Amino acid sequence: MRYPLIITALLFYIPMAAAESFDDDYPVPSLSLKENSALALSDAWIEKSTQPITDGTGRVTYYFGDSLPSVVCSPIKTCVVELEDGEMIAQSGLQLGDSARWKVSMAVSGMGANKRTNLIIKPTDINLETTMTVATDRRVYQIKLISDAVKWMPFVAFTYPEQRQMEWEVYKAAMVHEIKQNTLSDGAYIPELDFNYQVNGKASFKPLRVYNDGVKTYVEMPSQVEQGSLPIILVVNGSQKELVNYRYQNSFAQDDGRKINGRFIIDQVSKELILTMGVGSDQVSILVKHKG
Repeated sequence: MRYPLIITALLFYIPMAAAESFDDDYPVPSLSLKENSALALSDAWIEKSTQPITDGTGRVTYYFGDSLPSVVCSPIKTCVVELEDGEMIAQSGLQLGDSARWKVSMAVSGMGANKRTNLIIKPTDINLETTMTVATDRRVYQIKLISDAVKWMPFVAFTYPEQRQMEWEVYKAAMVHEIKQNTLSDGAYIPELDFNYQVNGKASFKPLRVYNDGVKTYVEMPSQVEQGSLPIILVVNGSQKELVNYRYQNSFAQDDGRKINGRFIIDQVSKELILTMGVGSDQVSILVKHKG
């Protein structure tokens, strides 16, 4: 009659002893306010809901440093994590939280400056979770690894803040260069101007170029005209030659050293002009006509 009671007592005694032993071996730490605050910040970063993107090639691309990236693998598949072109893993720079059940190997693709280090990841079982730390010559990656029975990510890559900043700087430099190349010495922006004028005739006051900005017409003149008399400008309307409002702006040098040519500024868009000087047999004229 006593044996069942002894067995029952032993059944209850063994788990209790095991529980006491676990508590003794792994006591729960007492965290300070500062430590709890730091954990809250880490948790917020880990759980940040920034969504990855893709370029349509099957790559899942994370914004580096914005949150904790996750790689989901399957025991019967291989996942590839791509580092930045030219980036190299430091000595002892690859560490796994669970190196017994996760296998990671390295492979290099590309040539020269386009060489890329790829981490090939494979779990040995399902329902595993760990982290992988990758220290390189440029940065440190912290990546969460998850194993699933069938779900997996073939390729995982990153886009980097400094890369996006560099692309932005290259874009801005290209825009500044394009604007500078298309800006006249007087500040007028070429794509907004109409240069479609033909200049006919021979004279010392033959314009260097003629254009309009949709409001006014500009007739740039050679520098020697400022040493003597200026020609008169007539606007041709049908069979009529009319005097219109215009003024002459002398040439000058800007603060940056660029020279602004002297020019006539006509207070309208003119399709046909005549620049003339002298009278009778001494009269010389230049015809300017819009080709549109």
